[in-house]
Amino acid sequence: MDLCLFWQEFEVIAQIKLLQSACNNYSFTPDHRFVEWFRNIEQLTEAESYNLSCEIEPLAESASNTLKAKKNSGIIK
Repeated sequence: MDLCLFWQEFEVIAQIKLLQSACNNYSFTPDHRFVEWFRNIEQLTEAESYNLSCEIEPLAESASNTLKAKKNSGIIK
């Protein structure tokens, strides 16, 4: 295994463990109005989500390769 990759993986795992230990100090009470609202949100397909994203923030030229890949994979038409 590449030593550089090993150290990157080690760092990610160490950060995850730090976040997990920090989260143990939090206690959340569910907000039932939020839960109900969240459950009633319309779920979009990947294509619908992508198209909505493009309406909100049009594609930049640097994203043209991503667009071509999505068209080739059939995600968008």
